[in-house]
Amino acid sequence: FPRQVSKMINWILSRPEMKKFLARKPKKQEQIILERQTALSRKYEELNRRIDEAEDAAMHIKLRRGRNATDSEITNLRSDMQEPVAGIYSLMNDYTRDLLWLEVHRALAVKGFVMPEELTMLRSDIDFGLLSLEEFEGIEEILDYDNDPFSEIEESILKEFGL
Repeated sequence: FPRQVSKMINWILSRPEMKKFLARKPKKQEQIILERQTALSRKYEELNRRIDEAEDAAMHIKLRRGRNATDSEITNLRSDMQEPVAGIYSLMNDYTRDLLWLEVHRALAVKGFVMPEELTMLRSDIDFGLLSLEEFEGIEEILDYDNDPFSEIEESILKEFGL
């Protein structure tokens, strides 16, 4: 999982606009985020407007059906509704994509954000002193070894009580 997150971060940061965003001053970053929020709000309002229109059209079809409209009338009303519904899907995809990028921009604007490769470079310069990372090599093998410490205790107790 961490490797996948790292790949995603690297993919996001490999985009030129993201590197430009990181290079900007905090005030400019805030301005960009505010612009994205405003655009996202407009899309949200438009999305709700279109959903309301589609609901009105659906209620009209339901009403016409209740008044015994012919099948051809209902079919025509449904076909008239297909294009607006398709537009809702398209707008919903745009909204979702823009919301994702807004959240990415918000994350990158957090004070103290550091690129992952910078963290890796910093780690290579750390002197761990008494903590030797080499001692942890092969620890997975030790942890994978199936040993139940309670089984040994149980045997010793059974011997002690003569059971």
